[in-house]
Amino acid sequence: MKAFVTAALPAFFLFSPAVWAQKENPAPAATSDTATPVWPKDISDLKSDPKVVWGQLDNGLRYAVLPHSDPPKRVSMRLYIESGSLMETDDQRGLAHFLEHMAFNGTTHYPANEMVEFFQRLGMAFGADTNAHTSFLETVYKLELPDNTPEMLKKGLLFFSDVATGMLIAAPELEKERGVILSEKLARDDVDFRTMVEGFKFSMPDSLIPRRLPIGEEEVIKTAPRERFTEFYSKWYSPERMTMVVVGDVDPAALKKAITEQFSPLQAAAKPAVTPDFGTVGSGKTVRAKLHTEKEAGSVTINVEVTRPSRKRSDVAATRLENLTRALADTIVNRRFEILAKKADAPFLAAQVSNEDWMRFVESSSLQITTKPENWDKSLAIGEQEVRRAVLHGFTKAELAEMKANLLTAYENAAAAAPTRKSRALADSLVGTLGDREVFMHPDDALALAKQQLAGITPEQCHELFRRDWTEAAPGIFVGGNLTLDNAEQAITKAYEASGKVEVAAPAEAADEAFAYTDFGPKGKIAKETLVKDLDVTQVAFENGVRLNIKPTEFSRDNIRIVVQFGEGKLLLPKDKPGLDTFTGAVFEAGGLAKHTSDDLTRLLAGRTVGTDFAIGDDTFILAGRTNKKDLLLQCQLLAAWLTAPGYREDGVNRFRQQLPALYQQVNHTAEGILQTKVDAFTHGDDYRFVLPEQSALEARTMDEVKAWLSPALATGAVEIGVVGDLDPKEVIDAMTSTLGALPAREKVKPERPEARKVSFPVGVKEKNFPFTSKIPKSIVAVYWPTTDRRENIKLSRQMSLLSEILSDRVRLKVREELGESYSPDVASMMSDTWPDYGQIFAMLITEPKHADTLGNIVRELGAEVAAKGVTADELERARKPILTALEEQRRNNAYWLTTVVTPSQSQPARLEWSRTMMDDFASVKVEDLNALAKKYLTADKATITRVLAEDGKK
Repeated sequence: MKAFVTAALPAFFLFSPAVWAQKENPAPAATSDTATPVWPKDISDLKSDPKVVWGQLDNGLRYAVLPHSDPPKRVSMRLYIESGSLMETDDQRGLAHFLEHMAFNGTTHYPANEMVEFFQRLGMAFGADTNAHTSFLETVYKLELPDNTPEMLKKGLLFFSDVATGMLIAAPELEKERGVILSEKLARDDVDFRTMVEGFKFSMPDSLIPRRLPIGEEEVIKTAPRERFTEFYSKWYSPERMTMVVVGDVDPAALKKAITEQFSPLQAAAKPAVTPDFGTVGSGKTVRAKLHTEKEAGSVTINVEVTRPSRKRSDVAATRLENLTRALADTIVNRRFEILAKKADAPFLAAQVSNEDWMRFVESSSLQITTKPENWDKSLAIGEQEVRRAVLHGFTKAELAEMKANLLTAYENAAAAAPTRKSRALADSLVGTLGDREVFMHPDDALALAKQQLAGITPEQCHELFRRDWTEAAPGIFVGGNLTLDNAEQAITKAYEASGKVEVAAPAEAADEAFAYTDFGPKGKIAKETLVKDLDVTQVAFENGVRLNIKPTEFSRDNIRIVVQFGEGKLLLPKDKPGLDTFTGAVFEAGGLAKHTSDDLTRLLAGRTVGTDFAIGDDTFILAGRTNKKDLLLQCQLLAAWLTAPGYREDGVNRFRQQLPALYQQVNHTAEGILQTKVDAFTHGDDYRFVLPEQSALEARTMDEVKAWLSPALATGAVEIGVVGDLDPKEVIDAMTSTLGALPAREKVKPERPEARKVSFPVGVKEKNFPFTSKIPKSIVAVYWPTTDRRENIKLSRQMSLLSEILSDRVRLKVREELGESYSPDVASMMSDTWPDYGQIFAMLITEPKHADTLGNIVRELGAEVAAKGVTADELERARKPILTALEEQRRNNAYWLTTVVTPSQSQPARLEWSRTMMDDFASVKVEDLNALAKKYLTADKATITRVLAEDGKK
């Protein structure tokens, strides 16, 4: 169901009472009509992870406990309930998700309006550590416990026990939460969602899927009486549909006892509820087509799909072999599409095939194409012909070898990193296998199986499965987006059938080639080497001006991350070349290297753990890579090649220009697009480096301009490198000595450029509206309080973070909990490292246009109230404890050390001190510190209210 459902489930269908940006995307659940389903491992020839302790209580509730000590003393808990929106009746549509919200609005042991505060005092942040989601077939509640003491574990299990049987569903809380649900529904509404819903109706018209979307129906959300909730709760929240999952630093025997004591009192249903019939699915013998027009869409999406009822296969070795073979076929076709999309005459923007078994209900083979409206028929033709090419002629040995190498490397890396997986991710993965009826395997065993199976897979086998899935029925073709056609169904069908008459040739075998960038001249010489003992950071200065900073860690086994910062980034963006930064970021890597195209690199580096990501920062350019010990030298060679020999080919330019109409359509007709462009530019004083130019200006940018802008930075700009991970510093230094340390001499220190660093918040503007045209009544209110930078005062930045957390909690209590007007109010502090005296505390809320004025004023007054009356000691502790919990985990994360501390540690030596003082700075903040900052920054006269207001173009 590629156009409508990802490999798991669209993010829209994962609802939670926490901030939407923090949603996770677990796999969907499988149906079950038995009260006590067996574990998938019990009917499989696959080896289950031997560390997991599996069990089942007499009342039917199952449990899975996995002891894991990364991070130490932390525990991730999940309560999986096999109950989602497909279990609803017509008058309950949306109540499965609504009920999930009510679990956080009062239970037997956790009173309403106190639950969030209770968890905060334990060191758990709302959203990050207390969360939940609801999809078609499951509801999952989640806790991240900050400690593994018996008392903490008991509190966690008590919460889940309350979820299972102790929700109060009190009428006052129910009424307040209706507005929150409607706000969430509005926040997630957009043309893509509406198109997806129509796609469901087209592809599965005789199923419950289109009529049981988890967000539900507005009328039901507004009016459903309490009895509808209790009916659903009592019927579907029964122990035989529940599984308690615990992953972390625990004693399995003690957890088994605690789970038994906490959940044994739950009463099994006298008559277990039977999963409803979801209807029928399957493609027919003739091509069907449909067009769904969305004028505000930026592009057109074409979905060609063949469906059949799920075979409901067990997770056994034979099933995994078929899935692996089929996946290899899809990756080969997708690689072909990637190559075609870069051609100058390519009519489509992107294309991809996939094959999946969704919810053990429908199996599908689908082709999804994204294109400009005027090229829909040409793009459909290319898609049809490439799928048919694979159906008729299959795949080459070289294509299969490349994909096998990549896949095997992925399995090898997963096995190598297995000891340092995080409990949070493991818990989600384990829950995902419950829903998919899959065996939870250790990565070592998964690797052994993959090696065995990959060795025997042939091009012919891939061909046979691909051909089978695409020829057993006629496809349905759904076209959605900014397109209108006369006699649309006939026009689409005619274009597809006409393409089918075009002959397609067999693919050609690729020629062998070697990576050309292995020699950068004589090894570089080290001018200075220093060890920062307490942080275990090695700092090297090469004679050519390159600076290298290295930190070995044990946080992720056999994983090494590298960042190369060079030049001055957006700081020196040419004013007469508007949009050059956006253009450069999109096309630089697509241009490949001088001796290798980007497609050559993909093929040459298959099976190697190397790669590059290019980005443009405020005052630096960035090349990043992720590798392992085996491929460390090759990764360094690749990075050095990008610095010395970029190809500047036009390969990505045509694709980028084709994407611009979609980009500008989204910018101009969505609240999020206006916020990210026009409001962001406004808050930076409309400085040209933050302004998205007119489309025509961006279309005029060229690769020659990219070369002129980047060449000085690549050739002579100051370079500072950070390397963090499971490494030997001596090996890193050796690899860098023969690569980046061997490059020609360059600047050792970047110029300060005070004139270029002048950016300021607009002065004297207290309110500003940003209207835009859309039929979706979604608006965003953002309130800003200008502050300052953090370059010389990191302690101030940490105090401001605490202040913003307290304000965030007050906004949540007022706007969400009391008024029910916005699902996900977001408050944060941002203090710049680049722009002197620039920073802000901001609050952002999604709402209806009619509430925009009121909410902006309310948030401004909440800030003024903090400034006038100050914060309380309890508020400070409830803000501080979750932050300290998160910081402890952050310090065990390579990304934190790499980007915040290590990479810039020679040019900005204060970064080392930042890491030393972080915990103490947060722990030492006093109420009077925050009150002084609030008086300085949060008064009403300092606030600027911006409103992104949707206006119906028909009015």
